[in-house]
Amino acid sequence: MKTVRDLLIQKDRIWHLWSRWFIREAYKLDPRTGGNDLMVHNWGNEKARAFCDYDGPAWARWHKIEKAIDLRYKQAEHVRHNDSFKPLWCEYCQKA
Repeated sequence: MKTVRDLLIQKDRIWHLWSRWFIREAYKLDPRTGGNDLMVHNWGNEKARAFCDYDGPAWARWHKIEKAIDLRYKQAEHVRHNDSFKPLWCEYCQKA
């Protein structure tokens, strides 16, 4: 199992990969904006706006990735707890 630190490093690496992908795809949809999210929001065409919208497919993809990583993070954090330390914010400790 990965440590908490390893998971945070992995999340950061995946965020950068996702960001580069996001910019490339937004650029393909409207090259005038350079793939910049704010420029797409203000001046981009409809396809680019739909793609970059916070409720759109690109952000849905990131939220799915983030949810999986956060679940693994919570599990890795819980492994560090023991009988004498059961924090209230740990949902796994509270279920036990």
